[in-house]
Amino acid sequence: MTLIVCLRAQGCIVFAADSLTTYASRHGSCRAFKLHKLSNHAAVAHCGWAGTQARNWRDVFKAFKPPVPTGGRPASPGSLLGALQVALDGLVNIPRSNVRACAGSNTFLAATLDPSTGDLALECITRHDDDRKFNASVPESPAGQTNYIRFLGDTGSLQAHIATVTATYSAAMAQAPAGMSEAQAITFARDAIKNAIPIAKQAGIRTIGGDFVRVLTLSTTGVKSRHFKSGVSCP
Repeated sequence: MTLIVCLRAQGCIVFAADSLTTYASRHGSCRAFKLHKLSNHAAVAHCGWAGTQARNWRDVFKAFKPPVPTGGRPASPGSLLGALQVALDGLVNIPRSNVRACAGSNTFLAATLDPSTGDLALECITRHDDDRKFNASVPESPAGQTNYIRFLGDTGSLQAHIATVTATYSAAMAQAPAGMSEAQAITFARDAIKNAIPIAKQAGIRTIGGDFVRVLTLSTTGVKSRHFKSGVSCP
């Protein structure tokens, strides 16, 4: 599983995630990527089932081909989300004879920028249990919304930490309704994950951790990625 936070700030959407993967409670990688650039106008975060032994989500996103603009107009968020849905379904489209091959749910948060308007929006795409197809995307945070924060992943034993982070974010928004600056939001999101890792470790949660906290931002200037040391030994 994993731990991801997504939040809005001034003119951007910020994701942060841990970098640990596990398979059936066994340690996988301390340097995993759970945040992905889809194009200069979109980014995605994911948690849940990681993929097959031959191919995982990072492979899928490395091969992802965003829609090509036509007629001089940039590709719309809708066409990009449609291409993303095809890519997601491609990994789970495994014959039903391969029983439980896709066991484990998924949640994807896709952040998109509409190049024609500068609007930023979030869509949520989910798949449940052993389904071999993803549900259609649904709006998670529409264009124009400024106050938004959500945690994904193994959140059950981190409710106190999540409540504190959420309250701090809400207080900051009350003082500055336009939101945190991009730099402030990056630090805030990074610390939200970094501070959760030792709490999870102390609680015996073996699915949150890793060597890094990875951060991805989407704004009108494009997608930027950063990584920071978690400060916690892995596994």
